[in-house]
Amino acid sequence: MVGGVTESAIATKSGNVQYLSAIKDEEFVRFLHPDTLLICRPGYSTLMDLVLLGHQKVVFIPTPGQTEQEYLGALLVEKFNYFLLNQEEKFPITEIRKGKKINIFVDPLKLKEK
Repeated sequence: MVGGVTESAIATKSGNVQYLSAIKDEEFVRFLHPDTLLICRPGYSTLMDLVLLGHQKVVFIPTPGQTEQEYLGALLVEKFNYFLLNQEEKFPITEIRKGKKINIFVDPLKLKEK
């Protein structure tokens, strides 16, 4: 997990989850290995990295109230078959690993209606 906070260097690990406050570009590419499941905010620069690298296993969780993230995430869900999840919902890791789309995921068409 990368926090994107460059002011302080923090690195912790709990089980098989590692948290880093920030990483360098070279390290970031290593984290984008095609076999990893990425869970991220659908911010513009993140989306450009994912599309450029052709990453397939992505779950977007837009920041509540960030309509640009909601819109861009929904757009790429349709185009690249990524997942989109509301922040308030329980995270269904087992279903995602199996590639199942389940009902707690945001309907991209409903987001477009806003």
